[in-house]
Amino acid sequence: MPVRRLYVVCEGQTEEEFVKTVLQAHFRDAIATDVIPILPSNRAGSNRRRYKGGWTSYAKLRDVLRREMEQKHGGETWFTTMLDLYAIPSDFPGSADAPRRPARDRVAALEATFHADVTTSQLWRFTPYLQLHEYEALLLADIDAIGRWMPDEAGTGIAALKADIAGLAPEEVDGGSQTAPSKRIVRHFPSYTGLKTSVGPLAALDIGLTRIRAACPHFSAWIAALERRCRD
Repeated sequence: MPVRRLYVVCEGQTEEEFVKTVLQAHFRDAIATDVIPILPSNRAGSNRRRYKGGWTSYAKLRDVLRREMEQKHGGETWFTTMLDLYAIPSDFPGSADAPRRPARDRVAALEATFHADVTTSQLWRFTPYLQLHEYEALLLADIDAIGRWMPDEAGTGIAALKADIAGLAPEEVDGGSQTAPSKRIVRHFPSYTGLKTSVGPLAALDIGLTRIRAACPHFSAWIAALERRCRD
């Protein structure tokens, strides 16, 4: 049985289900590590409500991370995040100073300040991760898979979405309010809005981690870093 644990603080329910559906099996089978998603709550106690997606306050997220690390840290335990760069909260550390372009440089700078701000103890093994630009970029690794899980009302969704991102790698699809990955998917598959938490993880499982990693180098580097560190 796995003895190592990797806790993943997730953006929302779609990421939580992705961790359960895709990452848990990979890390359990590859390096005997239990992967456990954590979805922050807005309230404590019996009235707690889970986030429905997105995060509006970095300070609240940092408090969740630090609390979880204080309670669960240990020699066989790692922590990470699966959060979107898209619509990142204005109080995120270093956001004013991080380069705007290219996005890959911006996300690397923000992950570095994130690590420095959260990690107050050498006992806390933390690998921050911000998704370029949001979860749905992973699905753009294989648009045909989206079509296999989504009703195509107009019958042209797959071709139209391929044309929409022609020439762009999934992680290069920008984070504009109308051009982010999820916005482009919804434009051609409107039902995705209500099916995101179910279809998003299932389509990713259909695509497979190997193909996602090949198309999304920032995501792949995160998985590789976690694999190395959980083996240490």
